[in-house]
Amino acid sequence: MESITPPRRNKAFVVRLYPNAAQAERINRTLGCARFVYNHFLARRIETYRQDGKGMTYAATDKALTLLKREEGTAWLAEVDKFALQQSLRDLERAYQNFFRTTKKSGKKVGFPKFKKKRTGEAYRTQFTNNNIELGEGHIKLPKLGWVKTKGQRDMQGKILNVTVRRVHEGHYEASVLCEVEIPYLPAAPKFAAGVDVGIKDFAIVTDGKEFTHHANPRYYRPTLSRLRKAQKTLSRRKKGSARYGKAKTKLARIHKRVANKRQDFLHKLTTSLVREYEIIGTEHLKPDDMRKNRRLSLSISDAGWGEFMRQLEYKATWYGRLVSKISPYFPSSQMCHDCGFKNAEVKNLAVREWTCPNCGEIHDRDENAALNIRREALVAAGIADTLNARRECVSPASAGNVR
Repeated sequence: MESITPPRRNKAFVVRLYPNAAQAERINRTLGCARFVYNHFLARRIETYRQDGKGMTYAATDKALTLLKREEGTAWLAEVDKFALQQSLRDLERAYQNFFRTTKKSGKKVGFPKFKKKRTGEAYRTQFTNNNIELGEGHIKLPKLGWVKTKGQRDMQGKILNVTVRRVHEGHYEASVLCEVEIPYLPAAPKFAAGVDVGIKDFAIVTDGKEFTHHANPRYYRPTLSRLRKAQKTLSRRKKGSARYGKAKTKLARIHKRVANKRQDFLHKLTTSLVREYEIIGTEHLKPDDMRKNRRLSLSISDAGWGEFMRQLEYKATWYGRLVSKISPYFPSSQMCHDCGFKNAEVKNLAVREWTCPNCGEIHDRDENAALNIRREALVAAGIADTLNARRECVSPASAGNVR
């Protein structure tokens, strides 16, 4: 029997960088140069369009960048990683393309490219070529930086494509190493299909048609509000540009980063467990941006991270051979009785957590009933007959590998 070659995927491995003083200075300088190149050529493209009625192409900006490095006033651009500067030009070209292209999600056009400012979370990207990037034990070799001490991912593998270096905040640097790796599909899951209803009280209610699992909403942001307010007040009292202002800004950024890390860890663990346990995962086609227009719930919705949850679930299902079946956002999953199909308009009120069906008398928990309806509708959307609910049980072998 011939073995199936696992498909090759692009996978990013994030590591924490610990550069020395000279390396940190070089990273900061590269970020500044990349920002300068972006703003410089954005201004030139605007001016060229005003004069000739035609904008500059990417090829024209690339040639102009070479000449710019040779000029006396901007010769310092040649001292940093050339791939980072070329990537800035690609980013600018993509920004122009997005401006003229209608987005798939909203149908609205993206705004005109804006000039970049020095900010928290800046990054630059460098390309792999001629072994200019290497991985070592606790170190990574980067262009113009040499070997930099790292901590984090120990299972980096595959062909390196590029590396994105990010300054999370002052003194905190990360590198995202994009590699092309072989990711084998997971073996058959223990259970066939799941319905997942996300919410605010419980982050997710998962059902296989018989049993329910409630995953509590951790609410990582709300408990830190008092600390964030205090740190923000301290920052507002400091003189901008002073050393104390920098310290206060770093302290505020650390709090936000810790909240983001906790949320990411929770979402990765939950999505991984769902992908390992079920062949088909039914979810709602959520629109978090529209849902955040409700001012009373906007903070809770943002804190939950539903959009990131869906993103992780979809790419992991693609990687490991599972199926995510999305139902219409207009499907009344909470209002419809899963027993008889009666639609109860009174359940539109979010305060109704439990209700009795006026048609068949069945008592429903709001979220559990929604999860059952989502599961059934997801099977229909996937083109699978409801009779497949009686599919034979199949047990997955132990150890599904590092699914993340």
